[in-house]
Amino acid sequence: MRIGGLFLATLLVAAAVSAQTTYTYVGDRYMFVFPPYTENERIVGWIELAEPLPADQPLTEVGSLITDLWFTDSVQTFTFADTVICRAEIETNGNGAIVQWWLTLREVVDPIPDTPQNSIDVISLGGATRDVGGTGPVSNGLCGGLGVTVFGTVEAPGEWRGGGPVVFSDGFESGTTVFWQVVR
Repeated sequence: MRIGGLFLATLLVAAAVSAQTTYTYVGDRYMFVFPPYTENERIVGWIELAEPLPADQPLTEVGSLITDLWFTDSVQTFTFADTVICRAEIETNGNGAIVQWWLTLREVVDPIPDTPQNSIDVISLGGATRDVGGTGPVSNGLCGGLGVTVFGTVEAPGEWRGGGPVVFSDGFESGTTVFWQVVR
């Protein structure tokens, strides 16, 4: 009986772990830059959600479902421990693939006006697309308006992948760092 209980507990833990789903993001290379950003760089990263996104989900706030994240704009790196998720809205198609999004991440800093703060925005909503990574002064709290003064940006949609089993696939170079793209 004791072994059966241990087996059942192991199954429950395995089921809980398998519910988490990782989605990866790869942006296009920057078109407009201000040093230290270069046109060879881009925004890449991943979010882990507590559960898979459903098919045909309208644009919905999913920030509370994010259990972990890692993003880089090729100059700054953002992790779940040092990042404020200011906005995380995602829409999916009939297959559960991400088709529209707005993700705004900000570095955790003292929200004193004019304090430098790093930021990443990846947006693709109804034809409006933009990836921006950069640094600018805090103006109104951690998620208030932020005009980046040092940045890399591109007005082209990136690509999200994930939602199923993931395997490591083709590496690509971003600046001098090689990233591995996670694909289904």
